[in-house]
Amino acid sequence: MERRVTLLVIALVVLAAAPALAIAPQKEGLSAAVGERWEDALRLLPSDEKAGRAEKYFRALALYNSGFVPEAVKLFGALSSSKGAFNGPALEKLVKYEYDRGNYGEVVKYFKASEGRKFMEPDSVFYRVGQSHFMLGQNADAKASLEKTADGNFHPYALVTLAQIAYGEGDVSKSIEIFDKAMDKLNSLPDREVRRALADDIRLRRGRIIYQASITSENVTKDQAEKLLKLAISQLSLIKEGSPHYADALRTIGWCSLEMGDKVRALASFETAMAIDPQNAHEDQWAIGRTLERNEFYEDAAEYYANARATAEEWAVTWEGASFGEVVPTPAQISLGWKFLQEEELAAVRRAVETLSNEFALSEESAVLKGARLDNVEKSLDEQKNLMDAIEAELVKMDKDLYEYLDVIQVGSLFPKEDRPRIEGLMLRQDRLVAALEWTERAIYALSSTLGWDNAPAALKARVEKMWQKLEEAGASLSDGQLEFLEGLKARVSVREKELMRILDSRKNESVSLREPQKKARELLALKREELGKTSHRIAEVKVRYEAAKAKLDELVKEMDLSMSAVARQELVEKKQKAKTRADQYALDEAQSLHLYQKELEKSGDGSQ
Repeated sequence: MERRVTLLVIALVVLAAAPALAIAPQKEGLSAAVGERWEDALRLLPSDEKAGRAEKYFRALALYNSGFVPEAVKLFGALSSSKGAFNGPALEKLVKYEYDRGNYGEVVKYFKASEGRKFMEPDSVFYRVGQSHFMLGQNADAKASLEKTADGNFHPYALVTLAQIAYGEGDVSKSIEIFDKAMDKLNSLPDREVRRALADDIRLRRGRIIYQASITSENVTKDQAEKLLKLAISQLSLIKEGSPHYADALRTIGWCSLEMGDKVRALASFETAMAIDPQNAHEDQWAIGRTLERNEFYEDAAEYYANARATAEEWAVTWEGASFGEVVPTPAQISLGWKFLQEEELAAVRRAVETLSNEFALSEESAVLKGARLDNVEKSLDEQKNLMDAIEAELVKMDKDLYEYLDVIQVGSLFPKEDRPRIEGLMLRQDRLVAALEWTERAIYALSSTLGWDNAPAALKARVEKMWQKLEEAGASLSDGQLEFLEGLKARVSVREKELMRILDSRKNESVSLREPQKKARELLALKREELGKTSHRIAEVKVRYEAAKAKLDELVKEMDLSMSAVARQELVEKKQKAKTRADQYALDEAQSLHLYQKELEKSGDGSQ
């Protein structure tokens, strides 16, 4: 959390000082780095030589956390070796990198060139530099650096090293005092498991120092020595089973119990430690032999010394075989610094590979879903098109058959049912009137042709004229009635025609309104298809990056295995030599016990027999 806050502050300062035109891409890249979105940071931050120092630093940080450690170290080195902003934080990263690799000389060299530079986490730098001096045997320089650490995560560790330096200088009281102070500072560590592990380490070291003080100090009386031994046991007893220091704590308790004359507790402690830590069983076997020898069980002691020698020689052979590659080194045989570095780098690369793998899977799934959705949209558009084609065909038919539709289907409904007898009566009267007119006209023609109109009697002429007049009046009356009904019919037909035309126009407008959205939907579908193609292209790019990252991971694992094997083999060679030396010592102790046993037999008179 503190690191992210520091990164955020730096990013804000950089953004405040950046030109207005360049702030947008820089802001995105820095925001990605602060949010620990390393893939986005690598994509957004420039990689050319014209990039600013801030951009180079955050790009190196993204490279390091993405598993591209060699590239990141190279970029950190270029920044740290030149004047300007971020040379301090870049040097800080180099110090951490070399410290984790165990290159303590390089750490010291880097720090000597860092005068006047400002670090993001100065406590981490002071601790690593001080610890490097301590590992190189430069205690004065180690103290100077370690004492600069303020209260924080690194301060308890610095105090532990300072306590060891004080003990190495012969100041036991100061060493214990510093250990007590370190124990009080453990609350600054946020992780409970880390606090517990460091507390057990402090208890073990403090218990061992108290034990050594009780048996080596010349000015300590027997009572004082016993009190110190009890104090050491009380400290060591706080280390519980499951702790990585539990076996060593039991061994120290065993030695304290032996000095106090408690043989039973001493033997129980050594035997339990041997069961927990079989790789150091020869030490426990030797300790049991020493306990038995002090209690004058020389024959049993010689047997345990012989077992210790055999075990040490067996481990020496095992470690020698492992050093030549005959046996794979166990994790316990690997340097903690190298192991931490391997885990950190491999974890970063694995995170990058997993991120790319997840991104690839999600992108591929998204593309499939988008394709399915677009297929559904296209299917829906085809259905709408078929519907609109059907509507258009219906409109054409309605437009073509409109008047026929009016005459055949709708005209009958224009006349109310109660008016139909009247219409039929008018039509019958019209037919009769027409027949009467035709008969009268034929009669007049016949009369005229027979008598001649001029020779016809006056009474006949008057009657004919009167009849003709009545017929004309009846025809006019019938025509007026028919005209009235025809006008009504025309009005009703006009209203119905307008209604049908309105319906027709509405359907036409509906068809047009459907055609336009479908056209837009087709255009949108084409755009989505194009976007899907681009997405597929990006998926292919992600797949290429995933394969490259996976190959990088395999290469890094292989490289780290080779490096770690070399370091582990060197450690195994040293352990083999120590085991052989211890085996020689055990042989001498065995011979000494056998000699004492022989003398005891001679004193008892059994030797002559």
